Amino acid sequence: MWIKVGWLLSMARSGTSIACYAGASPWGHPVCDEPFGPWDRTTPPFNHPPVQTALMEAFEKSGRTLSPEVVELTKKLFSTMGTRTGSLICKVPHLHPTPAEIDEHLPRSKRVMLIRNPLHRLNSLYTRGWTESAGQEYDLNRYKAFAERWLAEPRDNRLVYDDIRDDPEGFFRKMYVAWDWMFEDEDVRAAADYARNNYHHRSKRVDAKADPSRVVSETKPALPEEAVAAYLGDPFIRDLMEQLGWSTNAEEYLRPGVGADAG
Repeated sequence: MWIKVGWLLSMARSGTSIACYAGASPWGHPVCDEPFGPWDRTTPPFNHPPVQTALMEAFEKSGRTLSPEVVELTKKLFSTMGTRTGSLICKVPHLHPTPAEIDEHLPRSKRVMLIRNPLHRLNSLYTRGWTESAGQEYDLNRYKAFAERWLAEPRDNRLVYDDIRDDPEGFFRKMYVAWDWMFEDEDVRAAADYARNNYHHRSKRVDAKADPSRVVSETKPALPEEAVAAYLGDPFIRDLMEQLGWSTNAEEYLRPGVGADAG
């Protein structure tokens, strides 16, 4: 059985989880959640098939490439997970595998790429204490690598996290069209309602006490001034932020409640 796979490529703390789980919710499609690692997803709350750990190990051993073994294990995982509904979402908030690799080795796949304001994303890492993930360069070069790929995609494949909150119906409609999924207006409304009423604080885990309309990483600044200066001083990043309507005023990222934009 051929499974329709919608890939969502992004970076950590970019709204990947809410986009995937809300997007799957109208039909109850499974979310293949970071199948290439670095975590075992065979235990609750994910309960992926055992082949996921074999895939994770093979992916790491291959140098994080889509080797023949990795491709076969990926197909097996997708087939096992997607049998019930015939479709699934594959969530990849990492730089690997690359869009080019997916096109070459899994050519029947469809994808979207999701980007977020880089300073809101980085602030989200800092507010959660995940500073090791950012590294010494404040994750600047890794973000730039992802942004370059995002810009290289056709416009119809490019999503912006702001729209999950500002225009959720438009966001999910664009996502479904890019994946070539059959859907009705009611499906779009269901996905948007899920996004409005749920907050995924980490992957599948939902924080029932959180307010989805209030994004902590925009109202509780935790960034060092050096990080903000590094991003806003980079010509590529500054141009990207201006293109997407994100503020380049450093004070908005260093002081709470000063004109924070959506994200």
